[in-house]
Amino acid sequence: MLQESFDKVSTQLLSLYALHKYLSGNPEMTWEEERNLGASLLLAGLRQENTVGLSSQLYGYTLLGKVELSKGLRAVYTQMPLMWKPGYFQRALDVMEKVSQLPGESKLCKDTIDVLKSALESAISSLLEKTEETEVSEDRSEPPDASEKTEADLLPEYLSRFQDLSTKLESLGKIDPANLVSLTTSFVEQKLPESEKPDIEKYEACLKEWEQEQSALIERERELREKARLRYEALLASRAKSTA
Repeated sequence: MLQESFDKVSTQLLSLYALHKYLSGNPEMTWEEERNLGASLLLAGLRQENTVGLSSQLYGYTLLGKVELSKGLRAVYTQMPLMWKPGYFQRALDVMEKVSQLPGESKLCKDTIDVLKSALESAISSLLEKTEETEVSEDRSEPPDASEKTEADLLPEYLSRFQDLSTKLESLGKIDPANLVSLTTSFVEQKLPESEKPDIEKYEACLKEWEQEQSALIERERELREKARLRYEALLASRAKSTA
């Protein structure tokens, strides 16, 4: 996915299918894998304004939020086409807010909402444990600057907002109970045939251009070699005359 361009619809669909199929197995992931998968889900999902795309955005922001919280913002955006501003959990919640206001059939898959809920609750639990350990082990020192809130400080607010938005989405019928990988599979099967034809036609056109460029380069190389050979022969002939 790190090498993919998500400009083509068929690439977006196949990438989302592959990503959700992999994640459905609940793999154990390193933070780097969470970052890479989160970025891929987000970038592909942003091109699809529908249940699968919006759910992918939510999933992607959640994974990136976990990395931001545990490893810092720099770990999220280094060598990635991602925003440098903090607040990836906040952006996940913004997706929920957006869906609650959207007209039409667009929803969020329950699976992705559960992923965000689990991530927030786990983060708060870890934060409480660290706070208790710090209070026991640290001597009294100068209090931190309370004016600057970190992502960790905002976690309780995020969880409260998450709960409000979950209730709102539920009341609006905006939560799809279907399994995410099944939803993605049926969506891809429905949309892929109509998107593959124009993408294949574009690829074939590009392939023809590449072949023409290659032929032109081969011919140019042949001409240069021939000119070099003629110059070399002329040089040898000139040297032979001068020695004679």
